[in-house]
Amino acid sequence: MDENGDVILDQSIPRMVQDNYLSCEWIEGGIAFNRRSLHACLIVHHRTGLPFFADYNGGPLPLDHILRIRNDIREKNRSGEPHAECRGCAHLKKKQWPAPTHSINLVGIAHYSHCNIKCNYCYLQTQDPASFESGFRPYRLLNTVRQLLDEGTLAPDSIIDWGGGEPTAYREFDDILALTLERGAFHYVHSNGVRLPELIGKTSHADRIHVICSVDAGLPQTYLRMKKRNYLERVWTNLAAYIAAGCRVTIKYIVREDNCSDADINAFCARAVAIGARDLILDIDFDFPIPKTDIVLAIARLRHRASRAGLHVRYGFTGDNFAAENNVADRVHAAFEHEQLQEIRRILLSEDYAVPDCVDGAVEDLVTTLHAHCDAKDVAIRDLHAELARLHAHCDAKDAAIRDLHAELAQLYAHCNAKDAAIHSMNDQLERRHRLARFLGRYRLKVLTLLRERRQRWNTGD
Repeated sequence: MDENGDVILDQSIPRMVQDNYLSCEWIEGGIAFNRRSLHACLIVHHRTGLPFFADYNGGPLPLDHILRIRNDIREKNRSGEPHAECRGCAHLKKKQWPAPTHSINLVGIAHYSHCNIKCNYCYLQTQDPASFESGFRPYRLLNTVRQLLDEGTLAPDSIIDWGGGEPTAYREFDDILALTLERGAFHYVHSNGVRLPELIGKTSHADRIHVICSVDAGLPQTYLRMKKRNYLERVWTNLAAYIAAGCRVTIKYIVREDNCSDADINAFCARAVAIGARDLILDIDFDFPIPKTDIVLAIARLRHRASRAGLHVRYGFTGDNFAAENNVADRVHAAFEHEQLQEIRRILLSEDYAVPDCVDGAVEDLVTTLHAHCDAKDVAIRDLHAELARLHAHCDAKDAAIRDLHAELAQLYAHCNAKDAAIHSMNDQLERRHRLARFLGRYRLKVLTLLRERRQRWNTGD
């Protein structure tokens, strides 16, 4: 550190000069909180991994020491001979790695061992409890995270990756989630889905929460047998609530001998679709990195049926990455292609098509027939277009005739209006003449009356 307490990075390899080298996001900018220790990551592979930084039980971070060890790991990987804990890790990638803007931009939090279910493949059930007992008394992290943010050591838009134990049961989970979401962080929460945090449904940042949940069963009895708790319905309900709140949800299915029945696969797919899930990860138990053929076939069936149901499916996570050189992914892909061919054969047979040994031959015949059918339809469509063109021409002629009739009607209306005006004028003239005749009649009668009266007076000598 300098006199102001700021960290001085090892400058032996200038970080602004970039070249292609083996590394990963964790080595470049990550830190992982484990039980009583700090690591570069919490990725386990080949019974190794978790590059060690320092012992730790809460409080201020030994940041200068962490950055020095991280740079040593980076230099070792750049040399072409990966660091001992990194050697063979499936996450190593050779590319240009840009210099980070902050000392830490990726945080793993997995120092908590408590869980509210008992998955039969989980290390909490398969390992000696003494190896994780300290995780039942986890150190506090809220103030540490707040300090890292306030000092600018932790990027505001960092990625927080939660593991455990069940992270949502950790007493500071809700507070750390709220604090870092407000600052701009993105969260990956590896949860069993039993608990729904209170913040879900209230935060406006739910789109920055990605829940990864291992459901691992379609039938309640299978779930109960694997996890020793009857929580399957609650898990589906909570996952639906996550989705409704705007979180991204990825469902996991770790395929084992005890959960690979058709009944489980079908029930699982149906329920995943019903809650609106879109993403599915399939994986193997990392304690059995070379799975039996039945497991591989079950993964392929589940991948095929989930894909047909509209889910985006990918294979491989912690289990497959534990020893990727076993090429289980290739076995799964081959089984998946076989599953698709079998489904094509089933569809053809259900439609009473003759299916030869080479299914692709039958499909090729169908495609050829389809093309011929489409060509015939194209001819019919062209004929219809010609008929429509003739109808349009006929309609245009009718429209012209109608326009002529409208013009003639307009002339008739004008003629009628002129006649109406003449009739009104003649009526007015007749009315005036009638009024004059009535006036003259009354005046004549009056004159005659006066003349008669005068004659009478003359006759009487008045």
